[in-house]
Amino acid sequence: MLTVLGWVAAACGSALSLPQLVRILRAKTSAGLSLLLWQLLMAASIGWTHHGLLVTHRPNIWLPNLATAITSALLVRFLAKDRGLRSTVWILPLVLSGVLIGIDLTFGALAYGIATSIPQVIGAAAQLLDVIRSIDIAGVSVVFLGFSVVVQALWLIWGALAGEVSVVVSATCNGAVVLVTYLWYLLRRAGLLRAMPLGGTV
Repeated sequence: MLTVLGWVAAACGSALSLPQLVRILRAKTSAGLSLLLWQLLMAASIGWTHHGLLVTHRPNIWLPNLATAITSALLVRFLAKDRGLRSTVWILPLVLSGVLIGIDLTFGALAYGIATSIPQVIGAAAQLLDVIRSIDIAGVSVVFLGFSVVVQALWLIWGALAGEVSVVVSATCNGAVVLVTYLWYLLRRAGLLRAMPLGGTV
């Protein structure tokens, strides 16, 4: 049962970024989408790929994170091109992934779980702020946001059952923020909330 759950979480994790990639390619806009989220998600995914492949030797951790790292890199590239940004957008995810790997190797699973939660939560919070503030949220995929909540719940359950403290810490922290983002997005789309841009009203 635990193995099956681990692979369900892995399969869902692998597919997590695809709805957002499809949405942004169809809409041909990055409106409402956080570049910081995808930079930090790329960094965290590289770190988790290393953790699953070389530390815990769990394919259900490294395979979906490798897929997410690749998809995140594609989204960072699209966002940079769409917004006319320079190649410096790659510095943050690459340096941060190196720091996360160093923490994993030096301080162990609990420290790594906490460390990897920080960029994931900051990235998720950046997306939440964009959903709150952006007048146009047409570039954001509702499927991606909802699926993110499901994936974090699956990882939390699997991590608790498998005794993977790093996964439990990360899924709990990240899951709380993605749930709020998803709910806020749904309220915006339903017309129950309006954009709250900085320094102005809509």
